[in-house]
Amino acid sequence: MFFKAGPVFDIKICRMKKQNDEERKPGGMSKIYYVFGLFMIIFYVGMAYIMIFSPIFVERISAPLRYGMGALFFLYGIFRAYRQYKDSIK
Repeated sequence: MFFKAGPVFDIKICRMKKQNDEERKPGGMSKIYYVFGLFMIIFYVGMAYIMIFSPIFVERISAPLRYGMGALFFLYGIFRAYRQYKDSIK
């Protein structure tokens, strides 16, 4: 025999869906994902800066590899910033 949900159960599900929709930003992103996205943008651009301009990795990683990794980190940070902006204006 199958379980049949009653009207009270349906009302609770509708309320949960409504709460989840209200927590989302107009662009479809929740606040947590938005803050996490900003943190990751700062992280990738910061890693690019450290790879290119900081003497931390000079002895361990060759210059072409450091500059290449720094450029990739920077480009990916810019890409994430673009996606973050695009998702926030929806």
